[in-house]
Amino acid sequence: MVSADGEDHRRQRRATAPAFTNGALRGTMDVFYDSAYKLKGAWDVLFESHDEVTIDVQQWVNKVTLDSMGIAGFGHDFRCLDGHKSPVSEALDGLLEDNSFIALFLFAIFFPQVFKLPLKQTKTMRRMNKALSDIAKVLLENSQQEKDLSDVEKDRSILGLLLKARSQNTNFKMLQDEAVGQIGLFLLAGYDTTAISLSWALVELARHPEKQDKLRRELLQFSGSNPTWDQVVTGTACPYLDAVVHEALRLHPPVESLDRIAAKNDVVPLSFPMKTSSGKMVDTLFIPKGTTVDTPFIHINRSEAFWGPNAKQFVPERWLEENPYPSKDFSGYRHLYTFSDGPRICLGRVFALAEFKAVLSVLIRNFTFELPLGPDTAIGIHKGFLPRPKLADEAGCVLRMHVRQVTGEGESS
Repeated sequence: MVSADGEDHRRQRRATAPAFTNGALRGTMDVFYDSAYKLKGAWDVLFESHDEVTIDVQQWVNKVTLDSMGIAGFGHDFRCLDGHKSPVSEALDGLLEDNSFIALFLFAIFFPQVFKLPLKQTKTMRRMNKALSDIAKVLLENSQQEKDLSDVEKDRSILGLLLKARSQNTNFKMLQDEAVGQIGLFLLAGYDTTAISLSWALVELARHPEKQDKLRRELLQFSGSNPTWDQVVTGTACPYLDAVVHEALRLHPPVESLDRIAAKNDVVPLSFPMKTSSGKMVDTLFIPKGTTVDTPFIHINRSEAFWGPNAKQFVPERWLEENPYPSKDFSGYRHLYTFSDGPRICLGRVFALAEFKAVLSVLIRNFTFELPLGPDTAIGIHKGFLPRPKLADEAGCVLRMHVRQVTGEGESS
């Protein structure tokens, strides 16, 4: 779907969109909580003889998001939280650690011939591609054998919708290769972006311990239970969790910018006149057909004109009050461009938000997080497939934190 254009893109999007509605995704909350508590259990073991442990939290959130995406989307458990290695997890680790994977992977999306190059990276990518294809084909074949058409028509999972899109009784039938490709795309996109967002949220909460405490106090009302799908998605029962999540997404969008190519000549009106390189003042811009237009999500999300003088600061409270700035004048999800906008807006945004909130709620209720040198610890950017936070003084993508268990009335042990 990333490389598809025009009618092919619309057909593939129509085929998969029903899998990402609230009704279709409601059942995934149990999967997200199961993975989060599996992570909690793994960490609890580390505290058997220690009050405080140092954990590379980024490595663990990677495992949570990959396991959750595999189970919730496609019924396949990668068992990363159990320490299991697979061709898929190994290739994703390669994308994280080796910058040379990035260009090759992006090239391969549009030019599959890249896979044939005799390089170490392409061999790893071929293994991942084969593993994803094998998993997808087995899941598709098993589901076709086990379900009659009436059952398939009712199945609103990602897998079920892909099967429905391959049936003859639809106006937007997908080819088998397209269906298999969507599974790989959603798996990769859902794994990387949500893991990055969780990492940034933990960084910001460690930088602002008073906000971490405030969030924990709100979440402790669910002691012995978990927020439901409706409570998580709407934010009604846990508004500060909703605010923290959206502020992390505003300040640190996993995809910082996106390019689009103009399909036809167009004239774009400007909000205010600007001076061109020739010195002329204009209030519109002519965009010729074929022009590449970059949308810098991160700069729009941090614009003081839209978000006020503290736009570059982590202030979840801004989501709990009326924003006096004109961010409400543009149409992105919650006035953000983190998920893009328009006909190619991210299909999986509700899935990602629900997983983000579920995992973060379990972690903050049960653990406190501190950066190694306190709130002022320098954080750098690791340039992997997508940019990730890291400790500035570390060579690799390392995000170690001091972690303590929460006991009693929200106090750390």
